[in-house]
Amino acid sequence: EYVLKKSYTSPNHEYVLELYMEKNYTPPVSMSSESGYRKALVKLKDKNEKIIVEPGLFDKCEFVLTDFKIDWQLESDKIYFTKFNFINLKNKTFDCN
Repeated sequence: EYVLKKSYTSPNHEYVLELYMEKNYTPPVSMSSESGYRKALVKLKDKNEKIIVEPGLFDKCEFVLTDFKIDWQLESDKIYFTKFNFINLKNKTFDCN
């Protein structure tokens, strides 16, 4: 189960990227900073709250919270949410590595 951590608005105010993180997470004993290793996922909405892209049942495109980094490459129809994973605005799909 995931809970909303934060929402981010695009520079052109057309999109809202919502960051969700794993709700009940128990870190391995060896890890000192527990929250950064939680699984996370994103959902993209337009400015009217209509969902554009959301995780599917089998294509969740999960990542580790510490990998989260937004790069609004709107001129190339991409919104990166980690260094390698992005949302393709043309196809309205995730591209996850």
